Amino acid sequence: MNFSSSDQWWIQRRNQFFKETSYYWKYVFQNLSSGFLFFLIVAGFYGYTRWVESLPETFPYYWLTVPLLTWAVAHSPIRTFLREADKVFLLPVEQQMGAYFTKAILYSLIRQSIVVLLIFFLLWPLYAHLEPERAPVWVYLIFLVLGKWANLMGSWQESQTHYDSPRHWALVLRILANAFILFLMYTNDLWIACLSALLAVAVAWFGYSRIPRHYIHWDYLVQQEKQHRQKHYLFFSWFIEVDKLPTRVKPRRWAAGIPSRLSLKPANTYLYLFSKTYLRSETASISLRLLLVSIFLMIVVSDDWVKALCYLVPLWLGGVQLSSLQQIHRYRFWLQIYPLDGAEKNRAVRQLTLAVLLLHALLNGALLLWLSASWLYPLASIGFALLLIVLYVHVYLTKKLK
Repeated sequence: MNFSSSDQWWIQRRNQFFKETSYYWKYVFQNLSSGFLFFLIVAGFYGYTRWVESLPETFPYYWLTVPLLTWAVAHSPIRTFLREADKVFLLPVEQQMGAYFTKAILYSLIRQSIVVLLIFFLLWPLYAHLEPERAPVWVYLIFLVLGKWANLMGSWQESQTHYDSPRHWALVLRILANAFILFLMYTNDLWIACLSALLAVAVAWFGYSRIPRHYIHWDYLVQQEKQHRQKHYLFFSWFIEVDKLPTRVKPRRWAAGIPSRLSLKPANTYLYLFSKTYLRSETASISLRLLLVSIFLMIVVSDDWVKALCYLVPLWLGGVQLSSLQQIHRYRFWLQIYPLDGAEKNRAVRQLTLAVLLLHALLNGALLLWLSASWLYPLASIGFALLLIVLYVHVYLTKKLK
């Protein structure tokens, strides 16, 4: 490798990753082009515009806009495309890797700014309807892109810290600062938010300079890149079988003991394994996020039929991502040497999927009943959800797992 052109080497790494994932993206776009998803998007956009038009002028819209934009702006991972071996072979030449990481930051800035702007434009009708006197939209766009750039630089500084504790505290403070500045952007003059942002950047720069740091924290960056790849392949597994799906294990001792309540018999072996896998993997985190998003949307929206849609769509997405569970241990040869019936594996995945979806449906169903003005939409939605779960588990999932 010619380290004087490390930026070209980064482009080569990026292109290798794109080539590796292009096969899976083909199937993703095929699934996303289905008529069902198109119907959901059109119905959701129509319901959103109707809901915005019905809002009173005193509606506290910033309780919706600030959290969403805070996540989009503050969440600033840097894609480096590093590999495990780089910790050994690139460590001696880390002083020559500046161009490589500059490319990584610019790449992350472009991709994440697109996400920020998409969310901003999605929320713009809500803000424009309730705040007729506002600055031109291009001023907000520049402000948000600069904010994303500042967060990426902060994320890079955090990645260089020696220890996890200062990094975590810096991240928490950065999230709180973003939430406060975006709150000012929506509720006060934009220039007040700009001055607050400049002050926050100055304080953050001083704070980062006081924290002991590596020049390049190879272990942390490689681990972050592994997590990025894992999320990509987990997403692809919703649409197609992924043989490269890595696993990330989290202890979660508060929940990991639940499968231990199963009776010790051969028929429960796979159910115990997949229950542990679910609770200690990223799949449980996705289920929890979908549950919280559903709860948040049902609280915010006003129309009963839109609440019902916010109840059903996350439930369907939860079922899709649970179907990838059986792939996690697909290549574990230990499972092949035990005298267990292979049909028990598929049965365990169906049982676990049924239990998780029923829990989601009942918890959110109770909230939907409490929040709705009438009983018609929530009862019809709960009944439809239960029917959908049964059909999904006993028809679709049974066919897919064969």
